Amino acid sequence: MIDFEMVHKYTKDLRLLYVEDDELLRNANIKVFERFFSVCVDAYDGVDGLLKYKDSVEDFDLIITDLNMPRMDGQEMIRKILEINTEQSIIVVSAHNDSEKLLELIAQGITNFILKPVSPQLLLQILYKSCKTITDSKLAQTYHQELQEKVNTQVEALRKQDQILMHQAKLASMGEMLDAVAHQWLQPLNVISSNVELLQMDFQEGKIDKKALQEFFSTFEHQTMYLQDTLHEFRAFFRPNENIKYESISDIINNALLLSKDELTSNQIEIVLDIKNDPKIKIATNGLKHVILNLLSNSRDAFVEHNIKERIIKISTLSEEEDLLLCVEDNAGGIEEKILEHIFEAHYTTKGEGKGTGIGLYMTKIIIEKLNADIEVNNSENGVKFSIKLPIA
Repeated sequence: MIDFEMVHKYTKDLRLLYVEDDELLRNANIKVFERFFSVCVDAYDGVDGLLKYKDSVEDFDLIITDLNMPRMDGQEMIRKILEINTEQSIIVVSAHNDSEKLLELIAQGITNFILKPVSPQLLLQILYKSCKTITDSKLAQTYHQELQEKVNTQVEALRKQDQILMHQAKLASMGEMLDAVAHQWLQPLNVISSNVELLQMDFQEGKIDKKALQEFFSTFEHQTMYLQDTLHEFRAFFRPNENIKYESISDIINNALLLSKDELTSNQIEIVLDIKNDPKIKIATNGLKHVILNLLSNSRDAFVEHNIKERIIKISTLSEEEDLLLCVEDNAGGIEEKILEHIFEAHYTTKGEGKGTGIGLYMTKIIIEKLNADIEVNNSENGVKFSIKLPIA
């Protein structure tokens, strides 16, 4: 037996549209329905029902309608309503057992069909079944919406975390770069200083001639140009909101090497370049430079950790139809296979305690994805090989 409380549990938050042309029956039933539903709207025929359905600010959860009515019958009203909302739940009440019309209504998508006169227990059973389905569906929809909101919140939190990690990685790179640029500037500054002293000595001894001045100015110009190029690359590397542009892969590689020259020299690392074809690529160049510098830094640390004497990093490129393959390979001894599959994960590091944050290669992976590129890592014969696939402009 279905009782009022069982039904009311599923109807109490639902909105009902009741369409019936018999005024006495309509008034009697609407009083019953008002005990079940949070909102009850009644209409006296199909035209009135369709109008109230369209004019309602909120959707109706259920429609209960007579079939035979003046002006517009229930079947026509149902057809028009289902054109508006194909998922609308509808219960048809009719005094006629017309099997052909019933089949048509089922094909249209009605929820249930009741023959008059309607017994109270049958009405409760129909309401229980129909409204339980509607309520469960709404609860599931609410659950999925809440779940989606939680997922969106978590995604946003991860996005912010990535931004923080990228900022930390940038600051770490900036510290290393400042130190590298400072060291790289010492040599040209020393050359300029030495030449100024020589010029002063030649002046005091009366040895200054046109040739000596030309040699001095040539040396001065060469060294100042080197200082300017280094400063330009340093400023460009850390400039925010970089635009995507066309640039040859050799220029990008050489500019990255310019920034790391002192670090490579002080660690006795030889760079071997093998640039084939040298195509132009359309890319955010600073991002790719950052990736190259991260890989060079990773190899440098591996050389030191494994105490490698002859230190070589090979940078090569190869055009493959619409892609460019950029490879950075060292001879630092390689990485254990069980570790290799984790090296792009955040905070995962193979270095000793206090010697690594696990951010560098993680950020490399993120930058590569933002460049619409792919990166792979494999052990080579004597070390590790990073392969980056870039789209050719």
